Amino acid sequence: MKMNGLFAFKSVLSLFVGLLFSVPLLAAPPTVQTSSGDRLLYGLPAKMSAGHHEMEVAFRKQAKSLVVEKFSFETTRGERARAVELLAWHPKQRVRILRMATDPTSAVEVSVVLDGRQTVLPLESLVVQTGVLLRENAELVHARLETPATQPSLTKDAHDDCVNDCYNNYYACSDPCIDYACIQDCQYWFNQCYYGCPPGCSGPTVRNYSTSTLVSSTWSGSDCYREPFPATGNWQYDKYYRVIHVDNYRETTQCDGSKTTELVSSYNYGQYCLTRESFFRSCSYPWGGDASSYPACY
Repeated sequence: MKMNGLFAFKSVLSLFVGLLFSVPLLAAPPTVQTSSGDRLLYGLPAKMSAGHHEMEVAFRKQAKSLVVEKFSFETTRGERARAVELLAWHPKQRVRILRMATDPTSAVEVSVVLDGRQTVLPLESLVVQTGVLLRENAELVHARLETPATQPSLTKDAHDDCVNDCYNNYYACSDPCIDYACIQDCQYWFNQCYYGCPPGCSGPTVRNYSTSTLVSSTWSGSDCYREPFPATGNWQYDKYYRVIHVDNYRETTQCDGSKTTELVSSYNYGQYCLTRESFFRSCSYPWGGDASSYPACY
């Protein structure tokens, strides 16, 4: 009897253990670790009217503009969002700005123009404000980036670096996502970043142009010419034979902005031209023909 009870207890225990290990463990949802050391947030006014808003943020050092961003966003009555994230899609500029915040001699100031009203504050104050907003888990508005932050010249490297930054930020945004709405939000910000990048360079561009230089001009007499327009009638003109030198160039611009200029060909050509006499006067018969048959001397 004891053997049967012990056997039954072991059977129940085995069944319980089997069921326990047959159920997959539920992983805890991923958490986003946020550090105030690599973000910049600007707190919105507590009482902000509902509707469309425009915002321009400029980082300046000794009156020189470092980075400028323009945003637009909408708020509704009872809006809980309290902050706008700055330089979110331009991490290189953000890192450079944050490094300046640790230098007491940098004297970087931040100008914020919100709906036409300007506020200027030191960069250090913005960093402190960011820490407070993060600790309070302040919600962010879904601001649209109207213009990209200042980028280098339109070179291949500038385009590629910007696109790489967009992808890196997208992955950083979407990796912790646990629902589709979060991924959609990351995709929205990626699109804003990508279409704000400077255009890429597919290869060198070529521009052909010519220059003309007057070599000589020889007077060939004066005569009476017919002029239908603008001074209708017959008029006395001086006639010159001039020699003109032409240089044809080809300018090639590389993706890094460097330019090379090549002299392709050179030649001289001669032509007659007309100019009115110093004492402009009419004449009776156009022995010289039509004045429009000749170019004007210059």
